[in-house]
Amino acid sequence: MIDFLDVSAGSASVAYAAGTLSITDGTHAAVLSLTFGVAPPSGSFHIASDGAAGTKLTWS
Repeated sequence: MIDFLDVSAGSASVAYAAGTLSITDGTHAAVLSLTFGVAPPSGSFHIASDGAAGTKLTWS
């Protein structure tokens, strides 16, 4: 789980391509370099409120 404090869960979107995970809510953004042995399928990342005015990102 990764917690993004300034990203709004209600308007956040997630994209993963070429080893880079990007998350944005239109105002705040984060870009992470993540390397997997095999690229995760579309829909593997899920966003939700962390209950403290931020967003948590989970991978399943």
